Amino acid sequence: MSRNHLETMKRIQPIGKIPSVTEKILDRMVELISAGTFQPGEKLPSEKDLARQLMVSRPSLREALMILQARGLLEIKPRSGTYVRSATPQQFRDTLEHMLEFEPNKMWELLEVRKFMDSAAAELAAIRRTTEDLREFKNLLNLVSSVMNKKSEKEIEVERAYGRFFKHLALSSHNTLFSHFIESIADVVRRALPFARIKFESIPQSRETIIDQLLQIVDAIERQQPQQARSLVIEHIEYVEKSLRRVMGNTVLNGKSYRFI
Repeated sequence: MSRNHLETMKRIQPIGKIPSVTEKILDRMVELISAGTFQPGEKLPSEKDLARQLMVSRPSLREALMILQARGLLEIKPRSGTYVRSATPQQFRDTLEHMLEFEPNKMWELLEVRKFMDSAAAELAAIRRTTEDLREFKNLLNLVSSVMNKKSEKEIEVERAYGRFFKHLALSSHNTLFSHFIESIADVVRRALPFARIKFESIPQSRETIIDQLLQIVDAIERQQPQQARSLVIEHIEYVEKSLRRVMGNTVLNGKSYRFI
């Protein structure tokens, strides 16, 4: 074999492995989750609809979804659907819950963390919010107001409406990792002490106060006033904490009875 021929062979680069359809689906789904198209806790479209949108076969899609579940990015719930999991490890949330179980007063520390996280999200939202973000904020304000003003509202409805408002606040920061982390903290708060248990009805004008505070937060975001939005969220969470301390005597946390002081 001549020297020239050897040199020519060295310059020829091998063709890399051609990605399979499943690998391409994996890459696309990770891209969608990372970009925030699919948010933590969000239910994915049905397998049929998602396969049609991606223009792939359902068996290939199903295989990719199972791999993503094994990697901890998705959770497949039988007869319910497929959901995006938080990027924050489950171990982190479990640790927080165990701490709260044995040291209930850690709840106040968790609310302090939430105060700084949510206020930072509000600041970013005021800078980055889109027209669509504002439209959703106003829809959620109407929902929160409607649910809280019902005389016979169900506790779970109040909890969900309030939770959805602050989840959207995190999403409006347009920082996907930030959204995942905030959702993990919020999830622990909801599990440990659902909003419905706060019993705000014992505090005069509490519902009106909360609704007015949320209105002011959205107004600051719409006017793109980041510092004002941040301050208003801190004010709101401090009000929630103060109210909690007033109305909570003996209560139940994670199935056990405690007294908060």
